[in-house]
Amino acid sequence: MMDLSFLAFSAFTLFVIHEFEEIIRCRPWIHKHKPESRYANDMWIRNQRAYPSTETIAVMILEEIVLAASILLISASLNCPAPVFAVTLGNSIHLAGHIVSAIISRAWNPGSVTAAVTLPLNVVILMLLITGTTSKGTNTAISFTITSLVVFVALAANLALLHRIAPRIHAHIHGRA
Repeated sequence: MMDLSFLAFSAFTLFVIHEFEEIIRCRPWIHKHKPESRYANDMWIRNQRAYPSTETIAVMILEEIVLAASILLISASLNCPAPVFAVTLGNSIHLAGHIVSAIISRAWNPGSVTAAVTLPLNVVILMLLITGTTSKGTNTAISFTITSLVVFVALAANLALLHRIAPRIHAHIHGRA
């Protein structure tokens, strides 16, 4: 297996590249396509309440970046590949959602361009992590699976919370708290 620190850094870099596309493209894309009926069911238009402003999106993504960086740094420091796997898997599912959304709407949307580029690279990282772990025996594989699941669920819960409190974050940023 490649060095875990390298895989963690690679996963983090791919995550950040994608998140910057979302920050840059989200609100302009919503404003441009909101009036068009063909986008009425698009995830960005449907869930626009969770993306009230570019600043709010940036704050939410900053929190995700700090959390992911912390998890990946600790994981690499302890030579524990499971959290790297969980972060990369979560990001990969997120990226796949962007690609599916782009296919359904038949248009590039915020995040879909970098998703198309970074998802295959994430899959390589996932495969390297799985291959390196399963070669170490059953106990390691079980521990890897449980740890990955716990970290993955925590990350998913964090993201759900961020989306739920987005209007409050927005109000705080804009002095309406």
